[in-house]
Amino acid sequence: MKTVLASAFIASIAISGTVKAQDVVFLSTQFRPVEEAQKVRSVLLKNAPHKVDFVGEDDSLMVTRAIAEKEGKKVSVALYGALHGQMAPMVAAGVMKPVDDIIGKLDGVQFDKALIDLGKFGTDKQYFVPWMQATFIMVAHKDALKQLPPGADLSKLTYTQLIEWGRNLEKATGKKQIGLPAGPKGLLHRFLQGYTLPAYSGSALKKWRSPDAQKMWADLKALWSVTNPASTNYGFMNEPLMAGDVMVAWDHVARLLPALSDMPTDFVAFPAPAGPKGRAFMPVLAGFSLPEGGPAAEKAVDVMRHLLSPKIQAATLVETGFFPVVKMDLPSDLPAGVRNAAGAITAMQGSADALPALIPAGLGSKNGEFNKVFFDTFTQIVVQNQDISKVLDDSIKILNSIVAETKAPCWAPDPAGSAPCMLD
Repeated sequence: MKTVLASAFIASIAISGTVKAQDVVFLSTQFRPVEEAQKVRSVLLKNAPHKVDFVGEDDSLMVTRAIAEKEGKKVSVALYGALHGQMAPMVAAGVMKPVDDIIGKLDGVQFDKALIDLGKFGTDKQYFVPWMQATFIMVAHKDALKQLPPGADLSKLTYTQLIEWGRNLEKATGKKQIGLPAGPKGLLHRFLQGYTLPAYSGSALKKWRSPDAQKMWADLKALWSVTNPASTNYGFMNEPLMAGDVMVAWDHVARLLPALSDMPTDFVAFPAPAGPKGRAFMPVLAGFSLPEGGPAAEKAVDVMRHLLSPKIQAATLVETGFFPVVKMDLPSDLPAGVRNAAGAITAMQGSADALPALIPAGLGSKNGEFNKVFFDTFTQIVVQNQDISKVLDDSIKILNSIVAETKAPCWAPDPAGSAPCMLD
C-alpha cells in the first residue's frame, strides 16, 4: 500500500501535464484552500522571476512524497514551503539539503537571529529559510497605560510588572482588567507552552516541575488574582477588549486584529512580558527548504528571493495575514491596526532577551491530549488553588506517557534531537 501511495505522490506532481521541465515546482502545506492558493498564484507569484507551479499539499503527504522522491531518484519538487514543525521530519529523514550558502545570496535580506537559529533543527547546519510568521502578542487599551508601574517600559515589560499593572488597574477602576483566553475555544495552552513556562524555566517541557516552573505557577496565581474571572469563558480576546470588559489581554495576533483594526486609536499592541529566563514567545513560523537532488535549484532560490522582498512580504501580510520575517520598513499605507501588530511582533522577536519557543511537534493524534494536560494543570493550580507540587507530580506522569508513546523529540528551547522528550 505504501508503495502505491508513494508512486501516486510522485506521479501527481505532473498535474494534467501542465508542469514543464523549466517550471519551479513549489510544494507548500500553507495556503491549500482554493481561494488562498489563488492569491499566492495571482498576487504573490505574479511577477516571480520564473514560472512557478504552486502545489498545495497536506503535511503528512508532503513528508511521504519527499522521502519517496529521493528514494526513487526522481525529485520533481524544487522548493518546499511549510511550518517549522512540519519540516522537521524531512530534515531528520535526510531529504533536505543545507542552505547555509543560500542565506548569504538573498541580496541584503536580514532576519532576526532568533528565527535563523531555529532553522538548524539542533544541528550545525541551516536547513530552513524563514518565509512568514504569525505569533501571539498583547494588547492594551490606551487608558490602561496610565496605570503602568513606575519605570515600566511597555516594550520591555516583565511578568512581575504585568501583575503589578493589574493590581494598579483594579485599584483605579474597581475591576479586574487583565484578560486571558481561558475558555473552551481559547488558546490558553499556548500561553503556558510558549510564553510563561519557557520564560521562567528556559524549557519547553523537560523542566516541568523544576523550582523555576513552580515559581511560574505561583506567579500565575498572582496574575489570576487580578484577571477578570470571566476569562474562563473567553475565546477570542478582541471581543472582551472591544466590549470594555478588560483593558489588557494576550492572544493570537489574528484574534486581536479586529480590535486593533476597528478601534485603532483606542488600543496599542506590545510584546509579551519577559520572565527570569527571557522574553519567551511562540512563533508560528513558515519557511523554505530545498530537497537533496532537487531540480532548478538556482531558480528556486530566485523564487525565495522574490517572496522575501519587502514588497512581497508586505503583500503577503495584506493578502494572507502572515507577518514579515525580514527586517524592513512597513508600507505607510498599511491599515493602522496591522502596523500596530507588526510593530509588536518586530519588537518581541528582536529583543535582546528573545526566547523562541516552538509549537509542540511530533505528538500526532495525541496533540489534543497533550494540550489538555496544560489546561487542566492551569485549572487545578491557578483556578482551583490546588497544591502546585502535587499537581505537577500527577501531570508529569501523563505527559511522560504521551511523549513515550509518540516518541516525540524535544523542541526549542529544549535541546533538539532527544527522543522521546522525557520530562525531568
